[in-house]
Amino acid sequence: MIAARALLTVVLAFGLAMPAMAQAKSPKQEMEAGRQLVAGFGKCMADAKPEMAKAVVLADKVDFGDPAWKGALDSRCMGLYSGRLHMHLFYYQASLAERLSTSSLPATALVGVADIAPLNASLPSDAPNAVRYTMALRLGECVARANPAGARAVFATRIDSSDEIEALQALGGEIAGCVPEGREVAIDRTSLRAGLAITYYRLAARLADKGEA
Repeated sequence: MIAARALLTVVLAFGLAMPAMAQAKSPKQEMEAGRQLVAGFGKCMADAKPEMAKAVVLADKVDFGDPAWKGALDSRCMGLYSGRLHMHLFYYQASLAERLSTSSLPATALVGVADIAPLNASLPSDAPNAVRYTMALRLGECVARANPAGARAVFATRIDSSDEIEALQALGGEIAGCVPEGREVAIDRTSLRAGLAITYYRLAARLADKGEA
């Protein structure tokens, strides 16, 4: 728990993504396996199709059934779980964004970020978990702006490791400072990391576009 201008609780959440065959594990083990699976799939897709991965991360809405998004999901990256992996777009975008950020963006990618307008990203109100994910995006943008190096330090850690927890804890001051005074916010570290990843990459893309204009 981080006490500063506001009360923020970072908790562990379950149910990110789960291969259908993993039924014998505990809820915590299932959640960890799901996070690792989505991360691995995103890494594979970002490496195989970086331009498509970029388009997915920058999109507000993606319809994988639309021919325009053909190739945004490649069964070859799903390995043994091909056709049995179900994940929310929010977490897929985050896995792509992390890989794209660490593999193709320099550490200086957010230099000058104070000069661009807020993204104020949000999910459609009828989207699953819209309120929680919108909060994660807004919080992630604020933290990424305040401490870009700290955000990248999170991306460098293995999911569900002690290093991940330490990297997020190191952002405690920025996180608390990004929550409106007097408001109580509860967010799990999975959503927080995802919000950081998506908004970091989107901010970097906005800066790159600004530099090319």
